[in-house]
Amino acid sequence: MKPAVPVTRMRRVSLTIATKVCSRCGHGKRQSLRNHALRGSDQCGPFFAGHGQTCKRHNAGAGTRTMEDLDILRANIAEVLARDCEPRALHDFLNGRGGDLAASLRRQAGELGWLGIGVSEGAGGLGFGIAGAALLARELGRRLAPGPSVPLLACLAVIDRFAPPEVAAQILPGLMAGERSATIPASVDAGETGDWLLGEIADGSVMLVPGAQGLMLAMARAPGKPAQYRGVWDRTRALWQAPSDIDALCTLPGEAAACLVTTASLLVAADALGAMEGLFALTTDYLRQREQFGVAIGSFQALKHRVADLAAWIGLADCLLEQALDAAEQGQVDALAWSGLCKAEVTDAAAFLAAECLQLHGAIGFTWEHDCHLYLKRVRLDQALVRPNHALRQAGFVELVHASGHGRSLMEIGQ
Repeated sequence: MKPAVPVTRMRRVSLTIATKVCSRCGHGKRQSLRNHALRGSDQCGPFFAGHGQTCKRHNAGAGTRTMEDLDILRANIAEVLARDCEPRALHDFLNGRGGDLAASLRRQAGELGWLGIGVSEGAGGLGFGIAGAALLARELGRRLAPGPSVPLLACLAVIDRFAPPEVAAQILPGLMAGERSATIPASVDAGETGDWLLGEIADGSVMLVPGAQGLMLAMARAPGKPAQYRGVWDRTRALWQAPSDIDALCTLPGEAAACLVTTASLLVAADALGAMEGLFALTTDYLRQREQFGVAIGSFQALKHRVADLAAWIGLADCLLEQALDAAEQGQVDALAWSGLCKAEVTDAAAFLAAECLQLHGAIGFTWEHDCHLYLKRVRLDQALVRPNHALRQAGFVELVHASGHGRSLMEIGQ
């Protein structure tokens, strides 16, 4: 059954052709109606970065990295992951052969500076913000990279913004270097997963856990009862029951909890979108190579139509993630709503696409040695993380209506 498509998403189909062009370099970017029709300009405006009439490529004095930097980093990440997280190495790791691929990738990401992609430059990071962190999560999802990437990137973002300077200086370097692991709640709804944590727990692991006074920053320690591993269908990641012995470092401000939900939702959506793109590429390659009746099965019209539908779902998911990232980067009042709707829609679309691709592969797609089931299990876990998707949709629409009381029209929000 296809995932539900709300009005907000259906309207985006015809709006993605609108572009805004930089007055200096001609760089264009897809945009929503609210940024095109309501602002009515053919030059870069607040939609790009909030720095006048030029795009991010020309924010030389704004203290931010340029889009060219981000594009180069994306290419480097993709190249390294294609080499070091290729399918055979991944299957060997999941089947207990070879070394610890997850730990190796985390150390390598730290050495190459990837983990600091969303951390401010003043704290030693690369300064790309949530857009950079989402880019990394997307590439890791595309290659099914094992390890606690989402909790690690989410912890880095929250600690960078809300932790006291002395605490941040103590924790951030180890996290960005890949020397420490991190965990966050698997769900903000305690009734869904109890005290389960997503990530990796070891001595010195950084933890963001709910406390009596708000979100608590803590560190796991070796003495006492160890954390209990919870098996889950997606073997590229792990769930843990919260350990009994932790060292509480500080309680973060009230806004930190909302920031964690927003950031985790966007990272999970980016991971699912990357998985969609990776599995779609795998499927189209198979349809070009597999022959029946002397021709490639990808030439059959019925399969062409199904593949075209899947490509449209990827495009819609990309647009929705872009919309949510823009809202988060600009600090809009509806950022939390957009992140929740984005996570719900993208992960549901990813699960639908994964099931379709499994069928398009035929019998080979059901085999243990193939990658199809790994993608399917990964996006199924993405569906369950943060909050149930039905709850995110309900909360999202409530938040969007609430945003209408802060100078935003319902028409503008709905687009």
